[in-house]
Amino acid sequence: MSRVCTVCASPQRAEIDRAAIAGAGYRVIASQFGMGRSAMMRHKAEHLLPELVKARQAEEVTQATDLLAMVTARDERAMALLDKAEASGDLRAAGSLLRVSLVSLELLAKLRGEIDERAVVNLVLAPQWVSFRATLLQALWAYPEARQAAAAALASVEGDQHVALN
Repeated sequence: MSRVCTVCASPQRAEIDRAAIAGAGYRVIASQFGMGRSAMMRHKAEHLLPELVKARQAEEVTQATDLLAMVTARDERAMALLDKAEASGDLRAAGSLLRVSLVSLELLAKLRGEIDERAVVNLVLAPQWVSFRATLLQALWAYPEARQAAAAALASVEGDQHVALN
């Protein structure tokens, strides 16, 4: 006969599930509600309804959409104020509003994924890679088939189909 889940049987199950969905750690939840960490782990893995987890993810998407809408609305407002400032000849206000609009535009681009600020490292151009590549191919000089196979493999890694073999 299988064991009864202590979390499912708890009168505080709803609060426990909310804490788990919110991302609280197993130890934190277990100590807060007086149960074992392993019981919490089993419950989350086996009994916590996947729909609840999906609901939390949908909530996060909704929050992101709301943020995007807020930034878009503020940008539209800044542009309308910019038009008024330009029409009235207030260049100081127009310049200030233009800067606000540029900040909004940058934030919108980031939220839409059009700006990626992650660092990009091109290892193929790194001097160490160039040196390694040359050393490897030189070491394989006496073995033409192995050298050719290595050069082809390096070309696929580098995305370069024009590898000189001589």
